Amino acid sequence: MRTKDEIRELLKRLDREPVDALETDDLEFKPWEEDLKSLHRTLREAAVCFANARGGTIVLGVLDQKKTRREAIRGVGRYDSAGLRRAIYDGTDPHILIELEELVEPEGTVLLIHV
Repeated sequence: MRTKDEIRELLKRLDREPVDALETDDLEFKPWEEDLKSLHRTLREAAVCFANARGGTIVLGVLDQKKTRREAIRGVGRYDSAGLRRAIYDGTDPHILIELEELVEPEGTVLLIHV
């Protein structure tokens, strides 16, 4: 599980490196989606992949293929933390429990989802 400080340090590299280059076996960046069904499906799929490995962290609110930090970090919209947890838990078998943490950056608040 990545700490807030580790994620913050990685986000500092976004003006030099693309988001894709920062992803690893235990770290994925995902954009915020207003369509909650689509968002929940995306998060469930990533959570299952991490659960089948050693676990990991999803950073929600960061776009792929952007050239600057300002373009990449879009933040999350209004969300219901219990609803996100429930969508992942109820949509997986065996059920997957997650932890959520907010990380406030100047460009927007991102959500850390720890599997």
